[in-house]
Amino acid sequence: MKRPYAHFYENYTAKPIVNYHFDVNSMAIEISGRINLYPGMVINLELYKISNTVSGQREIDHERTGKYLVTSIVSSFEGDIFKQALLITKGGLS
Repeated sequence: MKRPYAHFYENYTAKPIVNYHFDVNSMAIEISGRINLYPGMVINLELYKISNTVSGQREIDHERTGKYLVTSIVSSFEGDIFKQALLITKGGLS
């Protein structure tokens, strides 16, 4: 019997494949406040389903919840509010 993902390491570590998955699965978010984040850091996000959030019910979105890699950060001041715009990605099989 074949192991699941028998050649995963050889295929996934090729740079074009990794870049493709990071680009396809990336999203931009904005947070308020000063948090010590830097590119390359792995963060854990718990996200809610959008359809239920509008109706007032919170239900965790298990497909999008999990660990994300921070690929870029842009910090800005708007008046007296400190904001950080993050580009995060969740690539691979997770």
